[in-house]
Amino acid sequence: MVDITGSILPPSLSRQVTALQATARTLGDVQLKLATGLRVNSAIDDPQNFFASASLQNRAADLSRLLDGINQSIRTVELASEGLRATARIIDQAEAFVENVRDDFIAGNPPEIINDETTLLTTQVNDILAADPTAIHLGGGIIVQQFNTVGTTSFTVAEGVSSLEYLIVGGGGGGGTSTSFSTAGSGGGGAGGVITGTLNVSAGQSLDVVVGAGGNAGAAGNNSGTNGGNSSLGLNIGTNLTALGGGAGIGGNGNGSAGGSGGGGRGGGAGAGLQPTAPQGGLGNSGGTGPSPGGHGGGGGGGATTAGGANSAVSGGDGGDGFESMITGASVFVGGGGGGGGANNDSIGVGGVGGGGSGANDSTAATAGVDGTGGGGGGGNNNRLGAVGGSGTVVLRYQLNPLNRNTTAEAEEYAQILAQLDRIAIDANYRGINLLGNEDLVTFFNEDRTSFLRTEGLDASRLGLGIQKVRFLSFEEVELALENLSEARETVRAFGATLTGDLNIIRARDIFTDETINTLKAGSDDLVVADQNKIGADFLALQTRRFIQVNTLSLASAGNSAIIDLVRPNN
Repeated sequence: MVDITGSILPPSLSRQVTALQATARTLGDVQLKLATGLRVNSAIDDPQNFFASASLQNRAADLSRLLDGINQSIRTVELASEGLRATARIIDQAEAFVENVRDDFIAGNPPEIINDETTLLTTQVNDILAADPTAIHLGGGIIVQQFNTVGTTSFTVAEGVSSLEYLIVGGGGGGGTSTSFSTAGSGGGGAGGVITGTLNVSAGQSLDVVVGAGGNAGAAGNNSGTNGGNSSLGLNIGTNLTALGGGAGIGGNGNGSAGGSGGGGRGGGAGAGLQPTAPQGGLGNSGGTGPSPGGHGGGGGGGATTAGGANSAVSGGDGGDGFESMITGASVFVGGGGGGGGANNDSIGVGGVGGGGSGANDSTAATAGVDGTGGGGGGGNNNRLGAVGGSGTVVLRYQLNPLNRNTTAEAEEYAQILAQLDRIAIDANYRGINLLGNEDLVTFFNEDRTSFLRTEGLDASRLGLGIQKVRFLSFEEVELALENLSEARETVRAFGATLTGDLNIIRARDIFTDETINTLKAGSDDLVVADQNKIGADFLALQTRRFIQVNTLSLASAGNSAIIDLVRPNN
């Protein structure tokens, strides 16, 4: 009936209906623009302006994220500047103290000389323990320092030390995995290589200490682990004492990897122990081997002193035992090999003494090598993954032997003042970056990181500033102390000027970046934001048009009805 009725509407009435529909659609579009405040709400409205605006907004968002980093850089430099001012005040205090001692010398009242070995030794020990809370004093001036954090750190030889006993252990190898190999145990990771001995050194010498990470376990499938990282001690010029990382255990059939101690194999040769036996007396042993048929376990990883055990049809091979050391004053075992995995529910290979992890079977997961021991990770089997190796370690032991027992009470007081320089240098750290700890700060200024500023740090510790401890035994030592302090002050001032220059640059770029973001957002708005006055006027005009069209349609409809009544037949 509607179709029939619509088909007999007069043309004028149809045009009015069509015009009213068009006005309603346009009015809806204008209402959306009024509601959102945008004249371009989608790519359909204006593709060019829509995507250009989105591009500007994206760049503004990228710069906004960079702006946070720039602001944090400002805080980092500001904290370093404050620390530098505090350092300058400590230098001023130290200089005033030394000048008082100098005046006493000139007046004929030099400091009283103390010949007290116990006092001197206690001071030295306390300084070392304060700088490294993990250090151990075994008594009698014997210090043990152990480094277990993976990566490179620096060790400075204390005054009066002429030799270091060392124990260096590489990271343990990761265990193998055989989850895609039917009924098979995997080889255990080999222990990190171990070297021990004595190194002649001189006071103030800086040595690089590198601690190797443990190797990763083999990923799911038929995969070997990875070798552990090397650990070393030396000047980083090719003469370092190096303990090799342990060899990885094999997954499935194959040979174990070679390393400080070799990884366990299965169906092939065990990994070789490559740690050299001369001239440092290195220790390292091969991993265990075994037959390749299904249902057999994996060989154990080699330990520092014992080869890894062979696998069999009923169990994985045990890991080789590690090395016993007394360097810490107590018995310590390091360098235990990882045990091999047992096929299905066969017995697991037990990790070697010295941090070696045990292998896996269906009901037991492989265990990791112990961190700080260089223990090899346990091997997996056909249903379980292998385990990671333990990180290595570097242990140093030395005897404090003062070169001259004579000192003064003023020297101890002066040393306490200078100790504040080291503490300020440590405390001037902001979110992991310490410009007074000789660390650099990189500030990026654009979204593709091609524009940046590198702020180079300064070692603002006592030694970094070239300030030596003195005992005030002679007038020449006093003059030397004043000269050291004067040179340190010039270094601090020069670095302060550098920080000020860099800070001004970063602040200028901060303002520029902020203004750039505002400009980008304004440009984006220019492309898509609606003129509310114009849109409002359009809205009122459309409402008026719709009112007129509705009334016109109503009148036209009423006239048409009257005509129909005239021609309708009477009943």
